[in-house]
Amino acid sequence: MCLSTVDKEIKVAKGKGWKCYLERGGNLSGLCGFDTGPITEGAWMTDPQTEDIARLPYETGYHLYRSKRAAERAGWIYDCIRQVSFRNVTATGTDSGFRAVVAREIYIHPRNVI
Repeated sequence: MCLSTVDKEIKVAKGKGWKCYLERGGNLSGLCGFDTGPITEGAWMTDPQTEDIARLPYETGYHLYRSKRAAERAGWIYDCIRQVSFRNVTATGTDSGFRAVVAREIYIHPRNVI
């Protein structure tokens, strides 16, 4: 997931959104290894990636959607959509026509606690 449009100014500093994952054997993973490091529920995670390998016009971070509906529609290739809290936002914009956020830190809410 990459932003197809990037807002000139960041629209939100922190909040809640939805992130798409693949779920294999009860473990969450990102597509193509873009979610590097272990994916942990119930704890704040900081994106360990510091180098912009895709040469994007914004700082790297976790990409997520602002609404569950957007995640369900745009994240069709994934089989698990989880609610997350986010902070330390590096960019806002759209992906596949839906509002999206890039944040350095996320907290994946445990499945049974939302």
